[in-house]
Amino acid sequence: MRVMELVRFGDPEAAFAAREVPRPAPGPGQVLVRVMATSVNPLDLQTRRGDYQDQVALPAVIGNDVSGVVVETGPGADDFQPGDE
Repeated sequence: MRVMELVRFGDPEAAFAAREVPRPAPGPGQVLVRVMATSVNPLDLQTRRGDYQDQVALPAVIGNDVSGVVVETGPGADDFQPGDE
């Protein structure tokens, strides 16, 4: 799967790099979502800027606001099924 990885803090033009990574498997209580849309919120900007360097290990895939379709569920994620939006 293709990700935009935060590789350094600071200027957005130099902070991110495109990378192929293995598709993750959902763990207990988790779902794997094919992201169809995302946004950038103030926390993402602060993280990229370096405000949370002590909490974020680089490289990192940041961002929490997504919309998409469930493609796989982990054990105990009983409220979701593949295909759920």
